[in-house]
Amino acid sequence: MSDADLSHLGTDALDQWQRVLRWHERLTPLLTAFPEEEPARSYALDDVWAFFMNCYHLRDWLIRAGVKTQQEVDDFIGQSEAMQLCRDVANGIKHYRLDPSRRTTPNANWTTMTYYTYGRYGGPENAWLERAHRVFLPDQAKRFNVVDARDVFEVADACVAGWRIFLNLRR
Repeated sequence: MSDADLSHLGTDALDQWQRVLRWHERLTPLLTAFPEEEPARSYALDDVWAFFMNCYHLRDWLIRAGVKTQQEVDDFIGQSEAMQLCRDVANGIKHYRLDPSRRTTPNANWTTMTYYTYGRYGGPENAWLERAHRVFLPDQAKRFNVVDARDVFEVADACVAGWRIFLNLRR
């Protein structure tokens, strides 16, 4: 690879992929304890948003580095609900609002919330424990209808798994 093939940072698309994996790893502690008090909640959401922005923008790195064509990458994203949601989140965070003239999921008005379930999740003597689920919800009018929710961390995992398959990468 010549210097002309590198980004302005002197890196390539593999560097962006590694950045995606590092941001994904930062989500792990949030799986079991998503903070609800400020300022910890805002910092945690920043990590979630940063993951989705870096994950989606791997698209640009792959295209600009010549690893994949724009058509190949956009077809991959268009066939994955997780990647479409990733695109909406990344573009919504970056641009304040999504542009209705650009591709989005069928319902691009997503918000986030935490809801709680109670069950036997292990722990001491298999006690009933509370478990927090951080989710994306379509359409704020349905904000408490968790049936339509997409777990933030499951979407993140699906995005990473999808990129691995698309790029033919091993673990």
